[in-house]
Amino acid sequence: MFSISNKTKVIERIKEGQFRSKIIDSDQVYYSIHSLEALLNNACLKQGTSLEGRSDFTKEILKSNNKIPIPIDPDHCVFMFPTRSVKSPQLSYVSYYHVADFEPYDKNVKVIFKDDTTYIAPMTMKQFDLQLKRTSQLIAYFYYKVII
Repeated sequence: MFSISNKTKVIERIKEGQFRSKIIDSDQVYYSIHSLEALLNNACLKQGTSLEGRSDFTKEILKSNNKIPIPIDPDHCVFMFPTRSVKSPQLSYVSYYHVADFEPYDKNVKVIFKDDTTYIAPMTMKQFDLQLKRTSQLIAYFYYKVII
């Protein structure tokens, strides 16, 4: 199974033949027979908890139940946020620390990564901005604990 790391920029839900997810890494694109949820859960399990556990924790911190970011591996700065509802066939997760900028693109958002590559996220500018802010709020929670 593919292992999400700090090189992972995007994980996208797809249905192309036998493949269920597309992973955009810093160095190449991978396709997996495993679902997006299975990949996220596997990454969380490597950190000692499940995707459900991380989700429940985040819901409590952010006081929200919708489109919550996931702290995949906080020690290695891997925080990912969803572009759509978890039930959407167009769902993808974007890695917070790879985002350099974003701009409108048709009715979507063009995400500009720090390596100057781009990704078209299926969401509005307002939604993307909100997801960045929610993820930074979650990151602040983790790093505030380190400082104290």
